[in-house]
Amino acid sequence: MLNKAKVENLAFRQDGPAPSDAKDTVVVRRNGNQLDLWIPTGPYHGYVTVQLSLADRFSEPYEIVVAKVNRWQVTGLAAAAAVILALPIWMIGRIKSSYTRDGHPCSVWTTLFLDQETDTYSLSKFQFLVWTAVSLFGYIFLTLAKSLMQDTVVFSDLPENLTGVIAISAGTGVLAPAITGIKGPKGAGSLNPSPADFITTGGLVVAERFQFFVWTLVGAVTFLFLIMSSNPSGIQGLPSIPAGFLQLMGISSFGYLAGKVARKPGPIINDIAAAVNASAPKLTRLKLTLTGRKLSRTASFKVDDIEMELGKHRFEVDAGASDADEQSASPSFYRVLTLAIDEPEASWLAPGSHTLMIINPDGQSADCQFELVPISGQAGISVPDQ
Repeated sequence: MLNKAKVENLAFRQDGPAPSDAKDTVVVRRNGNQLDLWIPTGPYHGYVTVQLSLADRFSEPYEIVVAKVNRWQVTGLAAAAAVILALPIWMIGRIKSSYTRDGHPCSVWTTLFLDQETDTYSLSKFQFLVWTAVSLFGYIFLTLAKSLMQDTVVFSDLPENLTGVIAISAGTGVLAPAITGIKGPKGAGSLNPSPADFITTGGLVVAERFQFFVWTLVGAVTFLFLIMSSNPSGIQGLPSIPAGFLQLMGISSFGYLAGKVARKPGPIINDIAAAVNASAPKLTRLKLTLTGRKLSRTASFKVDDIEMELGKHRFEVDAGASDADEQSASPSFYRVLTLAIDEPEASWLAPGSHTLMIINPDGQSADCQFELVPISGQAGISVPDQ
C-alpha cells in the first residue's frame, strides 16, 4: 500500500526530458526505486492534485504546481518587466535640460540623483529611487509567479509595512530640500559629483548620512534577497517588513534630517574671476573674485592643493555683497569674496586651468576651477588688470 510519505517522495521533474508520447496524457515511468511523472502543461496547469492508485487503494492526495515556466524564467521576466522604470528614465533622457557640465548635457544618472544647487548627488533621492525600484521588481515577480506558475490571476496585495517604507522615503525626500531652503545647502565639495556625496557634506564624512545610506542599502538588499529566495510555485505574498525595521528606518531618516537642521550650511562657488597685475616693481598680484553662497570670510583656501599661508603668500580677503537673504541668521556668510594674493606660487600663474578650494571654519569645502590663458605671441597672462 502506498502511503503519504511515499507519495511526497515521488520525483516530479518539471525540467526533465519528456518522452515523445507525453503530449496530452500523464506519463508515469519507473526509474529504479522512484516513479517519474511527466505532466503535460496543456490540459494541466496551476495547482494540480496527484494521487496514486494500486488496484482499489488510493494514496493521500498531494498538491503540486504545473507550469510552463520555471523560477528563473519568472525572475527574468520580472526583471524584464521592471523595465517599466526605463520609461520615465527614457523620458528624462529626451528632455533637453538647460543644466550642463563642461558644456555637455548631464547624463540620465546625474539628472536623477543630482542636487543642482550644490552639484552633488542627493541622498534622499537615492533612498526613494532604490526602494521604488526594489518594490516594483518584487511586485512584478509576485504577479508573474501567481499568474504563470500558479494559474492564479489576482491583483496581489502589498506586504505589511511596505507602504510605510515608501511613505518614509517620500517624506524624507520632501523634507530634505525644504530644510535646505531654510537652513542653506551643504558644501559643494569636489568639482565633480561622486558616489561619496551620499555619505559626505562639503567633503566631510558625517555620521547621520553614513548610517542613513547604510540602512537604506541593508533594507533594500535584504528585501530583494528574500524575494529572490522565494519559490514562485508557492509564493503567496512579498516578504513582510518587520515593524521594528520600519521604526529603525524612521529613526534613521529622523537622524538624517536632524543633522541637516543642526549643521551649518556649506560653501558653494558658482564662478571665479581671475586677474593678474604685474605692473608694480617686483610685485605680482593674483586677484580671485569668488561668487557663490555661504562663503566665509574666515575660511582657509587652497590653490592646486597648496594651502595659502598668510606669512608666505600675503593674501587678503575682502567681503563683497553679503548673503542678504540669510544675513540675519548667518552674518558671517557672503555671496562674493575677493582674494588678493601678493606673492602667489609661480605654478598658480602658469597658463591653463587651476583649482581653488575654499574651506569654511566648520571644515566644509567647495572646489571651482579658474583659467589663465597665455597672451598670443608673448609672455604673460591674458586676463585684464583690475
